[in-house]
Amino acid sequence: MAQTNKIPVVVCSILPVNDVYQKRTETRPPDQILQLNGWLKDQAKQRGYEYVDFYNAVSDGKDRLRAEITKDGLHPTAEGYVLMEPLVEKAIEKTLASDSHSVGSK
Repeated sequence: MAQTNKIPVVVCSILPVNDVYQKRTETRPPDQILQLNGWLKDQAKQRGYEYVDFYNAVSDGKDRLRAEITKDGLHPTAEGYVLMEPLVEKAIEKTLASDSHSVGSK
């Protein structure tokens, strides 16, 4: 729908989870999150969209959300968003710059 309506798109990865506060990996297995992120990245590339890899920015290196940036093992705290913000800002800026060039050339 966005493509049809010429709305710029930025695709963002799914975040990892952790089991520090309660079991999260049983319903959100890390291997499935990684598989879905791979699919999202491929789809973004095929369609010419920017892809933002939040996963690696907030991962503990063992496919889990860093415990110090979550209070429930699922959602990032403000500190987590501080890590993610510059990544998405860069992607949005790049997308809007690219979109303005394509609009101007038509």
